[in-house]
Amino acid sequence: VDGAIITCHKMAGRQKTKEREKGTKKKKHLPVLIRFEDILQKSDSMKECIRLARLYALSKQPIVIMGEPGTEKRMIAQGIHNSSRYSAGAFLDVSCDGLSDREQQEALFGDKGAAVQAHKGTLLIQDADCLTASNQHYLYQLIRFHICHGQATGWIQKLDIRVMVTLKEPLSQLAKENRIQKDLYYLLSGLKLRIPPLRERPEDLKEKLESTMRECCERYGRFCVLTEGARKILLNYEWRGNLFQIDSFFDRLILTTERRSIDEIAVKHLLRELYGKENTEDRERNIQEKSQDDYLCEEAKRIMDTLKKYGGSREKTAKELGISKATLWRRMKKYEIKEI
Repeated sequence: VDGAIITCHKMAGRQKTKEREKGTKKKKHLPVLIRFEDILQKSDSMKECIRLARLYALSKQPIVIMGEPGTEKRMIAQGIHNSSRYSAGAFLDVSCDGLSDREQQEALFGDKGAAVQAHKGTLLIQDADCLTASNQHYLYQLIRFHICHGQATGWIQKLDIRVMVTLKEPLSQLAKENRIQKDLYYLLSGLKLRIPPLRERPEDLKEKLESTMRECCERYGRFCVLTEGARKILLNYEWRGNLFQIDSFFDRLILTTERRSIDEIAVKHLLRELYGKENTEDRERNIQEKSQDDYLCEEAKRIMDTLKKYGGSREKTAKELGISKATLWRRMKKYEIKEI
């Protein structure tokens, strides 16, 4: 043998590889993607809410988040988590509504409960006003002394955790009705956030309606536009379900419409069909509807019957009724009669 050639290849160390694998296995929680910049905040009231949330993120104290169904309660909590010293840790949320005393304890404070999994991270307890008395005590211990009592007798674990809760009713109301322990009440009464509903945020409501309409049209390959009348109805509607209600409403509207131009009649009919007659209009329109007499209802029926008779022809319908096409159209809008 005259000589030898040795070829060297750079390889990752076995120890580092094991550490990476170990770290991957440990990271079971999903990354939190929502930040304050992702939340609608064109209105002054929502800007103030976000401002307070940014300040609260600097603290380790618990936070109470209030808001109607469909508001950005979870998004706000995620934004606070991402802006806090706990951002590198897990973000977990548990709803207490509908859970028994035992189920609440297991889900929140058990040996493998959310509190243990959220160590060095954030725990969001939704519907905390549904907590039983014993679990309120455990929550007090977790917040005040950073300890978690497990199901096993004598099992206690020290935890570094940020707690946030959402409530259906104000803390003051819970205290007045003796539905919350006094110690826990005073612990939670410091940092409170109220998320204003969309009807109190006209700028945000307008943006949400426009963006949701656009997204639905793109998703389903439709080209639809709202008339000015339809826009006005949607802007004046109360939207008690806020973001969630708007999302589901537009999905139904865009999927089922047979026209490119969606007018106020179509919008009113769908609102009434989905959410009931009393919630489809503003107060002024409700008063007008209640004042309609039998004659007006009979006139509406006569118009609908004549339209059906002529296959939806407004020209022939107006001629038989002895009115102009413009008058017919105004009355169709008044009685919310769809075109055939």
